[in-house]
Amino acid sequence: MARLIYEFFRPRVSLTVAAPIGVIAQDDKGVVYRAVRSVELADKEEQAFYRLEDREHFMNADFLSRLELVDPASGEHAALDGSDPRVLDVLRDRGTHHFIYSPVEERSGSADKVAAGEVERLEDKDARRELVLRFADEVTRAVLEAI
Repeated sequence: MARLIYEFFRPRVSLTVAAPIGVIAQDDKGVVYRAVRSVELADKEEQAFYRLEDREHFMNADFLSRLELVDPASGEHAALDGSDPRVLDVLRDRGTHHFIYSPVEERSGSADKVAAGEVERLEDKDARRELVLRFADEVTRAVLEAI
């Protein structure tokens, strides 16, 4: 069984629509990020600034391996293992007005297969449109909370 969240990117604060740019899946072996490569974002400078061209490598090799959680009682930082179920919740909590994460879903299969299957499905423009519409309220709420 894998847990899954979608990553949406909103390039400018003035835009209310966010594009699905990635899938993050987790199982008892760890967490994996897969980029949705067919999403076209117009501004090349923003792509470079937010590391969107190499986001899959950045997320897998760096970011996801160093997520931390602060213990509210002690204030101490604790590194999270990729299989820790709190990883996806930490990502959702740390979403910004540019990077927004969907609610967690559960799917059968390994994290790698679930992520790969979803990215393949999201290569289709209609599938991306359906995903954006499905999470429109959640994404808008996250944007408003981040501002």
